[in-house]
Amino acid sequence: MMRGWRVQVKRRSRQALVAVASLWLLAQCKSDEPEVTELLLQILSEVQVSSIEIRVRNIEYDEDTLTTTLSRDITLEPLELLIRPSSIIQDDFLVHVRGFDGGTEQAAAAAVFTFVPNERITKQMVLHNYVDADGDGFEACNRAGCDCADQNPRINPFSEELCGDRVDNNCSGRPADEGCPCRIGDPPVPCTRLPEPLLSLAGIGACTLGELNCVNDTDGDGFGVLETDCDSGTFSAEVPGNQIDDDCNGTVDEGSSCVTGAQRPCFLGRVNAEATALVPASSECVLGTQRCIDGPIDGPEWGPCENEVPPTRDPPPGVGFSERGLGTDGCDLCDGLDNDCDGLFDEEPDFDADGDGYTLCGTEIRNGGNPQNPADKVKGLSADFIDCDDSDVTINPGAVERCGNTVNEDCRCDHGDPSTQIGRPYNNVVADCNNSPPTNCTQAQSYLNCALFPR
Repeated sequence: MMRGWRVQVKRRSRQALVAVASLWLLAQCKSDEPEVTELLLQILSEVQVSSIEIRVRNIEYDEDTLTTTLSRDITLEPLELLIRPSSIIQDDFLVHVRGFDGGTEQAAAAAVFTFVPNERITKQMVLHNYVDADGDGFEACNRAGCDCADQNPRINPFSEELCGDRVDNNCSGRPADEGCPCRIGDPPVPCTRLPEPLLSLAGIGACTLGELNCVNDTDGDGFGVLETDCDSGTFSAEVPGNQIDDDCNGTVDEGSSCVTGAQRPCFLGRVNAEATALVPASSECVLGTQRCIDGPIDGPEWGPCENEVPPTRDPPPGVGFSERGLGTDGCDLCDGLDNDCDGLFDEEPDFDADGDGYTLCGTEIRNGGNPQNPADKVKGLSADFIDCDDSDVTINPGAVERCGNTVNEDCRCDHGDPSTQIGRPYNNVVADCNNSPPTNCTQAQSYLNCALFPR
């Protein structure tokens, strides 16, 4: 990544426009003597164009535009122009050229260049016809140097990587958030090498998720950066008979030969290797059934996986799996179930905002278990485990109720003095942690009086 973390639109620099315009004029009578630090750009076109628009910008999206009518046929003779450093163009910069004829765009080209100090470099751009739906100058395709998200002009090979959004902003083909700050010892971050249009395939079949670890704490302060190389799987054409979903479409070995009427279990969540293809689905995930059907051309073949319940997807799609589910917020899926089928229940940070180990929906904790240990949470919900104030780590069902105040520390409305039994609002409705009105403590329960110890 380049020059900090800022990605913002700034006011257009007229100085840059003047610089480009003046250099355009210089190009018409170009001297053979090289100037200090400049790019000699030769522009050709595969089709006839009568005018061109030249846009120059830096990685922070400061830009300027020059439009001119052509006096030559650039299918035969290149237009030459000099570009020199300006207030907005210092190191790496994008040149996006669009060619028009009769007001209609006919061809375009884009390229990123870098000045070489005290040298003139010569580069050539050839305008051609290609798809660029978002107008950022980059062609839509799935190879290096192309636009990996052609519906978003801020996602392309010449954009800075934004930390925390889990999107491959710069189309590097490496995982989102590469090189971003992190704390040494933090859990690994799920990653994928799939491009933006294919994120929905991540974690399915051969398109396994990888992990990024926090590394390079060079100054010993406990902070580093996320690794930049993701070891996730990628997709390929389906290989019949290997019990792997090679093309990550949710069906294993579709099209491979079999005996009509035969059936077998199938599970297309995280189980995707030959050795574990028939491992029973865990928790809320359910094995599906794959049947051998008569194919229209080559005879009997395995059909799709039916009635399978896969792990819940994590928003944004393709990043991984979570208890929340795509498009849900807060505690909508804080339900005492293992929806992402990883063996843990309601472990999402959303469900325990203060980190005291108790969730706002009341996920059960095994007898003698440690609330801080995710493995000690078990399937189910109970009002006894609802965190009545999930913004305060000192208030939860495991806290000790204290006399002489109006705080409901243990979430049980068992304060000692009925006259001061106002407490804090708390929720006592299981599995409805956001939608039910809170209950106020109004009456002490004498058998749980905080003045009587032990309790």
